[in-house]
Amino acid sequence: MKQVATYERVASLLSYDKQSGNLTWLVSRGKAARGSIAGVNWTTQGKWYRVITIDGRQYFAHRIAWLLHTGQWPKHNIDHIDGSGLNNCIENLRDVPQGENCKNKRRLSEGNGQWGVRMQNKRWHAQITVSGVVKYLGSFATQREAVDTRKQAEESFGFSNMHGKAAG
Repeated sequence: MKQVATYERVASLLSYDKQSGNLTWLVSRGKAARGSIAGVNWTTQGKWYRVITIDGRQYFAHRIAWLLHTGQWPKHNIDHIDGSGLNNCIENLRDVPQGENCKNKRRLSEGNGQWGVRMQNKRWHAQITVSGVVKYLGSFATQREAVDTRKQAEESFGFSNMHGKAAG
């Protein structure tokens, strides 16, 4: 397994603009010219991110941005506050545990449903997962009641107001 690049190695190759979120090459590398924006757009689980290869190992651009801004690799997950995996401006990034990151999770596209709400046996059921524990919120006659209950639970458990909205 390839070693994780050090801050010094990354800083010798890339420059980070915290306003635009862009990482640019400080040196020419293969087809990439010095001064060009580093990496390629890449999708995983229906969401787009920027990926950069350094010494044969791929890194998400948001993790490199964090490294160059703070001087250390993130301890947890990097959450894109606005839900856009391509927006690597430092104000849009936060280093949070997975459970906290999930509180800001978006739907991949507009849909008919609401996370944590489903129809089963002619009743609407609501649930929410907090810190890895599924909490059952109840059974309801209407979808609206189940959705409202789920939204209230999101608020009381500190979920982002962007949680469940379509990613932009």
